[in-house]
Amino acid sequence: MKSLDVHLNESDVKRIEEAIPVKEIAGGSFPQIQFKNRMVVNQ
Repeated sequence: MKSLDVHLNESDVKRIEEAIPVKEIAGGSFPQIQFKNRMVVNQ
């Protein structure tokens, strides 16, 4: 897993945060779905 080799410094994190507004990523793609123990809970 090459993703474990990625290291971000404070400047990197700041650039990412400025490039992607929080309101664009806050919440989920499936806001009505609930999970428990990594499984979908029936509603």
